[in-house]
Amino acid sequence: MISSRLRVRSPKKVDAHLSVLLRYLELSEQSVVSLKYKKPDHFLPEGAMCHFNAWLKWEKDEGSVQAGWILGQDKNAQFCEAIFHSVWKSPNGDLIDVTPRQDQEKRILFVPDHIRHIELTEHNGHPAINTYDNVRLQGEHLITPLTPMLAVMESDFVHIHKLWPW
Repeated sequence: MISSRLRVRSPKKVDAHLSVLLRYLELSEQSVVSLKYKKPDHFLPEGAMCHFNAWLKWEKDEGSVQAGWILGQDKNAQFCEAIFHSVWKSPNGDLIDVTPRQDQEKRILFVPDHIRHIELTEHNGHPAINTYDNVRLQGEHLITPLTPMLAVMESDFVHIHKLWPW
C-alpha cells in the first residue's frame, strides 16, 4: 500500500532502486537527463497538461514531441515511480520541459521512451488521450505495473488553443 506520507521528489541521479524501475520499463539509464522547466514564449502552459504543452510548443516552434517518464523517489520509504510525460524536442535535438511543475520542483529527471506514446482520442464527445498510469515500486516489489489508461481532458486548454477537435 502507498503511504500518504510519501515525499516523492525527482532525484538528481539514478540509483540502484531507480535502475530496477528503468529495467522494468526496458529503458536505458544512459538516456536519463536532468531537465529544467522553461516557460514557452508564445503561450501560457498549464500544469498537468504536458502532452498538450509539448504539442503546442512543437506547433509554434517546430521540432517534435518526445514522450518519456519523470522519475520520482522517496528514499526513506524505499519508494520510486515513473510518471508518463512529454517534453518538447527542439529542432537541434535539445529536450526542453515546457510544463510547469505543480509540486514546484525546479528540475526533473526524465528518461525518453521511444516505444510508448500517447494517442489522441475522444470519450463521450470530449477530448481524451490514451496514455499510461504511473509505474511504482516499493522496495523491490512492483506495486503499480505498466498500465495503459484513458485520460479525459477536464481542462479547457485544448479548446482555448484550438487543439480540439483532433
